[in-house]
Amino acid sequence: MKQFNNKTINNKGFTLVEMLIVISVVSVLSAGVIIFSGINRASIALLQEQYKVINELNQAKALTLQFFDRDVFDSSGDCGYGVHFDTAKNSVLIYKNEKVTPSESCNSTSTHSFLYDASNEIRSKFELTSPVQMVLPDFTDIVFVAPNAKAYMVNSSGSLVLSPPSGYYQVILTAGENSRSIKINNYGQISEF
Repeated sequence: MKQFNNKTINNKGFTLVEMLIVISVVSVLSAGVIIFSGINRASIALLQEQYKVINELNQAKALTLQFFDRDVFDSSGDCGYGVHFDTAKNSVLIYKNEKVTPSESCNSTSTHSFLYDASNEIRSKFELTSPVQMVLPDFTDIVFVAPNAKAYMVNSSGSLVLSPPSGYYQVILTAGENSRSIKINNYGQISEF
């Protein structure tokens, strides 16, 4: 005879309610991870581009310091290197800054044109990745002049600014709501913020 009063029910598995709760919790956590990784992707791209710009500035400065070893750096025709920021093309390039005339002195800021033009020799060039944009307050070029790699800013009209108003030149990179800045003082010191 079968006993129905003391039946043992073997519950192996989950109920439908338990499965729905687990699926909803996993969905909420997955959505949070996807949103958080999208925000971080823009921040990572911004940091990578900031370091690329800093690298270009340091490379231009190092190339300019090579002139220090020369006995008479003015006789070579090279005054140093500059970094040109093209906000329209969202690109950065290093160019050789040459004297206009052989008798001109590189330290003569009144006669020499430091502004980048198509006749300058381009050393390197890169474009910033898509979410990152440049914001330049009042200049297009930063030029490092031999023999001590002193930094000068060239504004958009081609005028040389010998002393920045705030004590440094600033390049701001933005990606969405995030922004990073690079500051360069007159003595060529480059710092990131």
